[in-house]
Amino acid sequence: MSSSHGNKGEKNKDKENLDNLMFLSNAYIAQKKYAELEKLFLPLAQKGMMQAQYLLALGYYHAGNPKEAERWAKKVLETAKKDNDADNIKIVNHLLDEIKNK
Repeated sequence: MSSSHGNKGEKNKDKENLDNLMFLSNAYIAQKKYAELEKLFLPLAQKGMMQAQYLLALGYYHAGNPKEAERWAKKVLETAKKDNDADNIKIVNHLLDEIKNK
């Protein structure tokens, strides 16, 4: 997921936070700790954090829960379309294709 807003210092902090979230997500998925992933990302996703919504969708996909994966991916897609964010639209559409083809 790309993050593009704010001033330079804020942008670097956002990127660092996103990198940390992605690292945690990858670690939880690699270790098949899907409940821990959900516990961390669900509250952030429910608050509207697009990156958390995407990582939660990815976690549900890897956990074999395509219904929830698709639900959260569609929320991300809706936000990305509202923001006219071509990069994230492409990323989420790829995930939705993977979910449908699993």
